[in-house]
Amino acid sequence: MVVCPACTQVFAIPEDPSQGPATATVPAALDPATDRSSKPASAFGPQYEEIAAPPIVVAPPQPPPQVPRTRRLPAPPDEIAAAGPAPAGQLDLAPRDRFLVHTLLGVAFFLIALISVIYAVRWMSQGQGLRTAGSGPPEKSTEEWIADLESHEAAARRQAADAIVKRGSPALIAALDAITAMQPDNSYRIMRPAVQALASRGTAIIKPLREALRSKQPGVRIGAVNVLCEMGAKARAAVRPLRDVLGDDNRWVRRLAIEALGNCGADAAPATLQLIPLLTHEDRVTRLRAVVALTEIGPAAQVASDRLITVRDHDSDSEIRQAAATALFQVDLDRVTKEADEQASEEIRILIGRLKGKDPADRVLAARALAAKGWSAVHAMPALAKALCDRDKWLREAAARALGSMGDAAEPTAPNLQRLATDPEPEVQAAAEQALKEIHGKNL
Repeated sequence: MVVCPACTQVFAIPEDPSQGPATATVPAALDPATDRSSKPASAFGPQYEEIAAPPIVVAPPQPPPQVPRTRRLPAPPDEIAAAGPAPAGQLDLAPRDRFLVHTLLGVAFFLIALISVIYAVRWMSQGQGLRTAGSGPPEKSTEEWIADLESHEAAARRQAADAIVKRGSPALIAALDAITAMQPDNSYRIMRPAVQALASRGTAIIKPLREALRSKQPGVRIGAVNVLCEMGAKARAAVRPLRDVLGDDNRWVRRLAIEALGNCGADAAPATLQLIPLLTHEDRVTRLRAVVALTEIGPAAQVASDRLITVRDHDSDSEIRQAAATALFQVDLDRVTKEADEQASEEIRILIGRLKGKDPADRVLAARALAAKGWSAVHAMPALAKALCDRDKWLREAAARALGSMGDAAEPTAPNLQRLATDPEPEVQAAAEQALKEIHGKNL
């Protein structure tokens, strides 16, 4: 068959060209007036049949078919191998997987940026471009920082103290000399807010304070021991230099050094041998502070018990004698207990024996019987002080009430009762507080 390019009429052509001419007349099928149902005779002869082209029908546009969304399943391994690797820079991921990947990448970038900002702020806060609160302007002189110690603002004083400590011993010595004013009568005046600001630097100031304690200027040494006293127990790292100034000629240096050692508690035990000679010092305040320091050191200063007994029995000052008696209750309670038992009456000795017995109920009854005796049972004080540390809360409570019944005669046991005021048992706390009121007065 052949199609005419002009009329789109289709003609049948024989396979053997010798059977007829290869030309054809224009059919009348394209004439609108011609009946398409009629079949005109073919120009190639009766053996050929004319085939009319079917009419062209244009269908209206149809919407694209709706394809349901389904999650793409992974292809089998053989198909993946046949398809080959994906194009470079392109991942064949489902929309949900792409969203997850993008989210994780965003979180990773955020964390990297956050870490970078933290390190940048830390680097700048160390003085590499950003002055944070407390670092202050770096161009101030030592004299200007010392002047800031007199500021009315606590933050400015702390900032100045920090800068002075960082500049080492020379700056601190100059500051201590500036804040301490010696008087004509050999007394002194010191700026207490400046001392507190320097003491707030903690252990960082200990090393330069050691150098200050060796200064030849009394005002510098007085300022140094004032700072150490203000530090309290944090001054334990300076026990050795404080021990070395216990024999200072300046009474203020000596007194304040003793007080600073007492604040260190049992950590000041190495200074006990240096404190013992001060118990007989000609200066009354020195003797009294030495006794108090040994009291704070406690059992670790037991080597001083003999000298404390001498002070208790023979010192000319009643306050020092009372302080020595209190110190013995903290330093060597066993010795005091033995001594009191020997001096007690037969009745009190029997009650003390019951107090030391093994029957919990009888021990409590003995303590209550001693409480009924009042101040006449004063020789039972050491045994009652030991009972304050017993595991039985009812015995602790009864012993505290017995000591309170003795009034001010039980003054040596006051430190023991003060520790008992923080007992976890409310009954014991109440008994200890009541006993302290009865010993020191109702207005305590």
